Amino acid sequence: MKVLAVLLFSTRMSKFLRIFVFFGIFWSLGNKSFSQVNAAFSADQTSGCGTFLVHFTNLSTGSGTLSYLWDFGNGNVSTSPNPSALYSVPGTYTVILNVSNGINADQEVQVNYITVFTLPQPNFTATPTAGCPPLDVDFLNSSTIGSAIVDSVIWDFGDGNISSGLNPSHTYTQPGNYTVSMLVVDQNGCSANQSFPASIQVNNNAPVAGFVANDTVLCSAPFNVQFTNQTTGSGVTTYFWDFGDGTTSTQSNPNHTFASSGNYSVSLTATYTTGCGDTESKTNYITAVGNLNSNFIADDTTVCAGVAIHFTNVTVPIPSSVVWDFGDGTTSTLPNPVHSYSNPGSYSVTLTNRYDASCVDQITKPGYIFVSESPVASFTADITHSCAPPLTVNYTNQSTGTGPLSFQWNLGNGVSNVQDPTRIYNTSGVFDVQLIVTNPIGCKDTLLLDNYIVTRGPVANLSVSSYYPCIPVSVSFTDQSSGPFPISTWNWNFGDGTNSSVQNPGHTYGLPGSYQISLDVTDSQGCNATYTYPTLISSYTKPVANFATADNSICAGTSAQFTDLSTGANQWIWSLDGIVISNLQNPLLGLDDTGYVSVGLIAGNNGCYDTLSRDSFLYLLAPVNRFTYSKDCTAPLTVFYNDTSILPDTYFWDFGDGVTSTLSDPHHTYASTGQYTVIHT
Repeated sequence: MKVLAVLLFSTRMSKFLRIFVFFGIFWSLGNKSFSQVNAAFSADQTSGCGTFLVHFTNLSTGSGTLSYLWDFGNGNVSTSPNPSALYSVPGTYTVILNVSNGINADQEVQVNYITVFTLPQPNFTATPTAGCPPLDVDFLNSSTIGSAIVDSVIWDFGDGNISSGLNPSHTYTQPGNYTVSMLVVDQNGCSANQSFPASIQVNNNAPVAGFVANDTVLCSAPFNVQFTNQTTGSGVTTYFWDFGDGTTSTQSNPNHTFASSGNYSVSLTATYTTGCGDTESKTNYITAVGNLNSNFIADDTTVCAGVAIHFTNVTVPIPSSVVWDFGDGTTSTLPNPVHSYSNPGSYSVTLTNRYDASCVDQITKPGYIFVSESPVASFTADITHSCAPPLTVNYTNQSTGTGPLSFQWNLGNGVSNVQDPTRIYNTSGVFDVQLIVTNPIGCKDTLLLDNYIVTRGPVANLSVSSYYPCIPVSVSFTDQSSGPFPISTWNWNFGDGTNSSVQNPGHTYGLPGSYQISLDVTDSQGCNATYTYPTLISSYTKPVANFATADNSICAGTSAQFTDLSTGANQWIWSLDGIVISNLQNPLLGLDDTGYVSVGLIAGNNGCYDTLSRDSFLYLLAPVNRFTYSKDCTAPLTVFYNDTSILPDTYFWDFGDGVTSTLSDPHHTYASTGQYTVIHT
């Protein structure tokens, strides 16, 4: 196979070379000491963007000393075994490697092996490219594509802001010259970055527009005005006037005639060639009066005293100043004032419209406002109070005013529209009464009397302080009565035959007993009420605590019989050394310690107590019999006994199986398992 390859290669050589190669091949077939040569190679990358360096790795094999001839397809060659080649011109390149050992040769051809991609070329157009801040600029991407379409664009607007939009818009807020940069990346991953210095110019040099007119108020036609341009600033400036009547001008100092009367707003816009401009606007600057025709209206012309009236100036054109005379001695310079009249009557209103010193118009409307006298609500009742329902009340309407008047009553338990109603109150309570009086033009007056009708008396109530029930028992009483009228008298019954007329009395009970408390109160209208306290006040005689026992010295572990000797007691609380142990009257108490014991008794009579304490009242004699035992799992039938008695002299153990001992801490081995009663003496 290798011979065929060489023969194919030799067909492109001269006749002499073909003979040489054939001879060489023939010779090599006859001489087995030299093996064939195999040309091969690889590259670290076969495609790239713009200019890049490719490192070739020789993978050829063969014996002897090999020589190499590389053709990189870019006009450069190399004889290095592992060369590098720089590619910078877009296109595709065939790479050829010729390998020879002096006897045999081989060639490796990689057609279109290296590809150089064309880079994209960033570019854009911007509209506008110069102006005053804030400057809104629209960017249009006009980049030239390379070997592939554009995949993404990153914009840097030069003021710290970026965008990834294809055709973004951006607002420059500060003056300056801004360099705009673009990073364009295509689908081959090839990128190009381009900066465009000072491509956006934002300047803050703008004119200040201003103007005046020779006359701003024109009373009669022709309405001709000369405008004077007062714009300041340096630079080439253009002007645009808007006269507010649909006409404009680009003159520096125009003269303009307004065709009809009215109020006209005028504006002037001054603009530099850089695009920076300023506008001066004056609202209703020119007043062309023409035929003066003042007029006004009011939202109501027949009103009640004190009701606000809204006046509106409907004069056209709008005057520069006004004076209102309301006919009651008051005036106003507001364009559309609000006024109220304090007194009934008929009032003429005058409006004076002033445009300038020589242009004044006035209108008077005689008797324009009529102010009606408001009615005055008033009433009485033949009776307003009873201690309990029912209560019949006859009302007398005493309202005044120009009639006929209408009436609206709210009587607390119903309504009425008659002049003098009668009302029956069938429930206990306190009722507000209201009367609204209205005259024929709607003027009203209201009279509200709170708590006017009362159909109940006071409510008696009381509270009792806490107290100690042993006589003498001192108790404080507090009146908690209430009612629609003030309480005037109090009558306390303490249940022991004594009374008090003090509002919040105190009382002392000196005898035992239970007492019922009641309070009777009377209000300023003579209505009374009584309250009986549901809980009896009880007072008791204090008992006298006393006790005794048969023997003050007993053996520990025995019981002591205590005998109550108290008088007047029905409760008992016993304690030993301060610990409560019984509430029986005559308890039998077991004691298993030694030494002195203090005894205490609290004797009670329905919460009234007396206490007696006797220190070291009992003496408990030793010994106190106590013991413990334990077992060992290694000797399950053996029990170890331990005496814990207090002050013993002798010991006697009965182990329950017929065996005894006089040792203090014996151990005993039982003959067999079972239950045994152990006695320790």
